[in-house]
Amino acid sequence: MYIKHMNNNEIINYNEIKEIIQKADIVSIIGNFIKLQKKGSNYFGLCPFHSDNNPSLVVSPQKKIFKCFVCGTKGNVIDFVQKFKSTNFFDALEYVAKIINYDIKKITTKNNFFDLKTKRLYEVNKIINEWYNGFIFNPENKIYLEYLKNRGINDDIIKIFEIGYAPKDSTLIYKMATNNENMFGDEYDKNSIFNEQELVDANVITINEKGNTTDFLIDRITFPIYDNNGLLAGFSGRTINNKIEPKYLNTCTTKIFHKSEILFNFFRIRNLEIEKIILCEGFMDTIAFYRADIKNCVALMGTTLSDNHISAIQSLKNIKTIILSFDNDNAGNEATINNGIRLMEKGLNVYVIGDYDKKIKDVDELMNKFGKEYLIDIFDKRIDFISWLIKFKFLNKKHLDEKQIIINYIINFMVEFGDISLKTTQLKLIEKCSDIDYYDLLSKYEILSNKFYKTSKKNDFIDDFSQKENKENKNTIQKRIILKKKNEYTKINNINYDNIKKILSGIIFFCYMEPKNIDKVQKKIFFSLINSDLEEYYFILKLISIVHARHEEINIENLLKISKQDKNINYKIIEKLLINIINDEYFNKYYKNFNLEKNINDFIIKNYDIELNKKCIELIKLEEKNEKVNNNYQDKIAIMNDIEQIKNQKFILQNKILNND
Repeated sequence: MYIKHMNNNEIINYNEIKEIIQKADIVSIIGNFIKLQKKGSNYFGLCPFHSDNNPSLVVSPQKKIFKCFVCGTKGNVIDFVQKFKSTNFFDALEYVAKIINYDIKKITTKNNFFDLKTKRLYEVNKIINEWYNGFIFNPENKIYLEYLKNRGINDDIIKIFEIGYAPKDSTLIYKMATNNENMFGDEYDKNSIFNEQELVDANVITINEKGNTTDFLIDRITFPIYDNNGLLAGFSGRTINNKIEPKYLNTCTTKIFHKSEILFNFFRIRNLEIEKIILCEGFMDTIAFYRADIKNCVALMGTTLSDNHISAIQSLKNIKTIILSFDNDNAGNEATINNGIRLMEKGLNVYVIGDYDKKIKDVDELMNKFGKEYLIDIFDKRIDFISWLIKFKFLNKKHLDEKQIIINYIINFMVEFGDISLKTTQLKLIEKCSDIDYYDLLSKYEILSNKFYKTSKKNDFIDDFSQKENKENKNTIQKRIILKKKNEYTKINNINYDNIKKILSGIIFFCYMEPKNIDKVQKKIFFSLINSDLEEYYFILKLISIVHARHEEINIENLLKISKQDKNINYKIIEKLLINIINDEYFNKYYKNFNLEKNINDFIIKNYDIELNKKCIELIKLEEKNEKVNNNYQDKIAIMNDIEQIKNQKFILQNKILNND
């Protein structure tokens, strides 16, 4: 198997890559980046890919792999270097090859190309694309060429994006590709003739139950889809008849085409010296920007942004900012919210294309209606994602309760992911949209970010108030911040953990019997168990994870052996609990019918419910304490700080319960 080099179009033999991975000392190389400590046959260190306090990254020199048991990042030595250095696969490969004195020039070739079956799929697409390109300029298909010209797509754009046409004849491509009916004569190049299975595997044709073949794309304008390495992986076909659904028809998943891994036009921009890219919903928007000489643009095939897409974006060394440009409708707005949040959570700066007439669906329509200069102006008027989110969330919201929920949500998001330099602008925008006083919003922000009540900040913040509003004195400011509210809560009695412990025992038993499920459990519930009253369950799941990662047998002996090595684990408690769970006749009898997803979700809801009850109790006590404090300003401020934090934690928990997160 061979892989195409992203930078110089050379081909790298995959078998040689495997040899580099095997020869490389993964412990030594990863040890160049982080400190590793040997425990047993493996090495442990702090994971550099998330905020890690306890070593959770394991390196196996025998298996030549690493894995973090908290954030889930895993792979071989090249994967680690690629992610740590935020570089592409081939640069990481060269880095590792250099360390082991492996001449990478020996493993590149201009002649070899993947394994034979994979090579044939790419060849199918290449030949078919050439035919599609030719059909679009055929005089009998001038209606399709005119359609493109009417949408502002001239011959230059057609050639750059290799736009073509799939003919109406539903079997023409099949006949041409197989030379069926001797269409090209006996002397036709044998290497350009494909068999039915190859065409099916490339999703160029389909075969029905009766064995009849039909071209996959029929009577559609075609767009070749190159993968992120610049290899032609599939096609998208657009109908010009608005009555036909779907409007766009993409190649189905094949060995070489995975929609969740490909960004349209990515291969053209990957080597550009750019710091920002535009993320669009479709091909035509990308082409519209291109027509306006804005070429740092890629597109999804739909609205779903995958982890693979984000990894591809982050592999571009200089990219700091993503500009979102989705359709100007409800679905597009939802995509902007979901994708914007995900990108900001990954540490990227996110902006949204400037506002334009809601009657216009997308930037392609905008470009065609108002022209290049107008599109450039809209592009230049982009706003940061949080400001866009504020405007969108407050639109048509009239009730104070609705506004308060939005404020809590957005300020929490600002504190966790926002750019502090934009704080003032964003808070003033919330004030404008909500009619809530700016200084009340600012105090909420400071409370949540743990800045307002830090010793050195308290007086500075109050002095800042006095300077900005010199007509107000400290008593007025106190009234702004200290809002007396009636106690909304009823005292809550003892909390029963029996149900939640039973669910957790079932989850542990299921992972013990079927260890492959541990990854699913990790992602869902690990964090909510750490430092909780249920921490012993966390330790047992952690033990199963470690033994599973070592590819050792999951049994009580191996689990307890590792537990003895961890000073944080109370060996006797873990031993007793583990043996009770594994020997429980109920789980032994019913584990095959165990619904893992349902029980994880039950745990999440019940666990959050318990935490919510705790927060309510804390809140009651604090408000009672607040009532007893008379005129001691500092004490009252400190209590109000605690109350505000608890309320926001309670709000987050309520949302998680409602959304079943």
